[in-house]
Amino acid sequence: MKRNEKILLGGLLAVLAVWQGWPLLHAVVFQPLDSRRAQIVKLDKSIRENRVREKELDAAQARLKDWAARSLPPDPIIASSLYQNWLLEFATKKRFSQLTVTPGRVDARAKNDVLFQISATIKAQARMEQLCDFLYEFRQAPLLHRIISLTIEAPQPPVPGGLNMTILVEALALKTSPARTTLFADPAAASTLLVLAEPRSAYDEIVRKNLFSRSFGGDQNAVNEAEFVEFRASFRQDDQQVAWLYDRRTMARSALVAGKPFRIAGLEGTVLAVNKDHILLKIRDDEYRLNFGQNLTQRRRTSKPKNDDPFAPSVFDSFGE
Repeated sequence: MKRNEKILLGGLLAVLAVWQGWPLLHAVVFQPLDSRRAQIVKLDKSIRENRVREKELDAAQARLKDWAARSLPPDPIIASSLYQNWLLEFATKKRFSQLTVTPGRVDARAKNDVLFQISATIKAQARMEQLCDFLYEFRQAPLLHRIISLTIEAPQPPVPGGLNMTILVEALALKTSPARTTLFADPAAASTLLVLAEPRSAYDEIVRKNLFSRSFGGDQNAVNEAEFVEFRASFRQDDQQVAWLYDRRTMARSALVAGKPFRIAGLEGTVLAVNKDHILLKIRDDEYRLNFGQNLTQRRRTSKPKNDDPFAPSVFDSFGE
């Protein structure tokens, strides 16, 4: 046999040996390595997940500690009495007049065996600036509390004290909070627990809007409800275009369809057309256009003015007509 043939024969035998022995080689050498790599990957993932859970647990424990420091006393009777007194003093400092604070009913059993809900109703007269001061500092107070609802009415006739206000508030008393006869667990540290909230200047917009100064039918203190109703959506439904108007105060939605009457925020009329970016309305004898994103006070008259509507400027105004 020639040398080249011997080399080829040897190579063929080597290939056959590897081919026949590969399963054994894989089982003995490579499979254990693959298994070990998979175990390492699994353990590494488990370690990372455990570290994440540890961080989440540490964060949760920190929140619980912070909540316990902000909580009302764990005794609901003591908590209700102390919170009522605090609200009286707090609202008095904001110069609220005709002030009353009525505590809500206290449940003798803790909710989910964890906390008590302490509520109270504040009734007073105040100017809008005083209310904004109250809202700002109430938000910053180091307590687990919130405002549930706020109702503002303009008294008729107007009074020197300003607006009539009814504020429903709610606070929490955790069973894990330290037992005490004071409102704060640590009065000396209360100032360090201030909530980081929006700046006081953010409330100035409420005052600038002067919601209770516009005239509607001779009522100088009525709220312009139409200012809160906005054109938020337009879509196809049952082969017709539908517009949604959203009331930011009541969170109610009104659907408008061409050819149908409407009655919203003291305005009533007929929907002339609904498009993707605007709707056309007929109010009394005048026609108006309301663009997407606008509120009802921003509607523009598209017809020659026939009625006195001081809150709907005409498109003709820009041309001096």
